[in-house]
Amino acid sequence: MKRLVLLLSTAFFLMGMLQSCNDCRGVDCQNGGTCNDGECDCLKGFEGESCEIKDLCVLEDVVCVFGECSEGDCFCNEGIELEDCSREAREKFIAKYDCIERVVGLDTIFGLEMEFERDLLSVPRMTISNIFNFSNFSTPGFFSRVEAIATPNTSRFSIPRQAPDDTEKEIQGSGSISASPDSTVFDIEIEYTVFIGNTEYEGTVEGRYTVPE
Repeated sequence: MKRLVLLLSTAFFLMGMLQSCNDCRGVDCQNGGTCNDGECDCLKGFEGESCEIKDLCVLEDVVCVFGECSEGDCFCNEGIELEDCSREAREKFIAKYDCIERVVGLDTIFGLEMEFERDLLSVPRMTISNIFNFSNFSTPGFFSRVEAIATPNTSRFSIPRQAPDDTEKEIQGSGSISASPDSTVFDIEIEYTVFIGNTEYEGTVEGRYTVPE
């Protein structure tokens, strides 16, 4: 009886092997894939009916921290930069700067502190304090902070046209940052235009931040 059971088991195993072989006839699994029950089992990094499609993101172990990988390249979320999407574009601007602010036809302000801070509600955005501030010039300036947007993978940012105090006073401009060779001193430059009714004021800011020792 045991011999009969053994013979039957062996027969079923061989039949299964033959069936599997028959199912895989004509199946061409590429890139190291193997056929199983008529279908290709692909190696890591390959997909498709015949394992003919390469997934470069998997093959090259591409990691996109704040983004998505496609064909081996990272595509970063809004406001994110670097090859692996690992840094906020605004990060390099965040600091307090000792500034000189000049507004044509009004005044020049020395020893002014401007602070760049993250906008907690929007990754690309940051806010700037004291730019064309209400207490600095004979023409009343802004009470509120001004919004700016860092441009990923560059040293620049923009100040989209806006009314910080929700009045007729508006501002628009742009700026950039540069660093010393040892990245201990950062200089910032801003150019802007303030619109008050039919009058325009052109302003510039030069600021410096030194990393504490």
